[in-house]
Amino acid sequence: MKRRLLFSLAAIILAASAAMKLTLVIGQQRVQVGTPVCKPYTDYGGTRCVKTECTSSDLFTSYMDCTPDPYAQNKFLCESKLSDCRIISEAKCLDSKTIGYGYACPDSSRDKSFIEAIICPVTCTKRERCTYPENFYLYPQTGCPSNYTNERGCCKQQIASGGCTTAGWDGSCPPGTYPNDGMCC
Repeated sequence: MKRRLLFSLAAIILAASAAMKLTLVIGQQRVQVGTPVCKPYTDYGGTRCVKTECTSSDLFTSYMDCTPDPYAQNKFLCESKLSDCRIISEAKCLDSKTIGYGYACPDSSRDKSFIEAIICPVTCTKRERCTYPENFYLYPQTGCPSNYTNERGCCKQQIASGGCTTAGWDGSCPPGTYPNDGMCC
């Protein structure tokens, strides 16, 4: 009777643990990430310019599936005008997310103003921690190197023929494999 009770209790704990793990995988946390930064600058030709971008201290490598793409949120404007026109509003940050400038012409029908804005912060899924020493985070722009595969946002080294893989950078083998002549099998 005691064994049956212990077995039932163990089964309940395992089921609850599996349900919690499933909930964490299915309900991955979506978070707001990024800080808008606006900077005026002068280009090499002496033209006034301004840029705004969505930045993250880790360059968004701790996140995946960002909407909108944070790298598409980088905008810049440099002053340019028709020869008989004059700049009436120099290139500047209107706020941390918006940049603009404008010019006026003798014929006011040719007056122009330019405004660019970004969306920041962006909404991303928090990346799971990579589990093996030879794994590392997938870089959003480049993906994984050729001998690695993308598994839920982590680059995992592909197993070589014969069921072996190279040891991790620190010489360790992934769980379930053992050192064998410089390889992990």
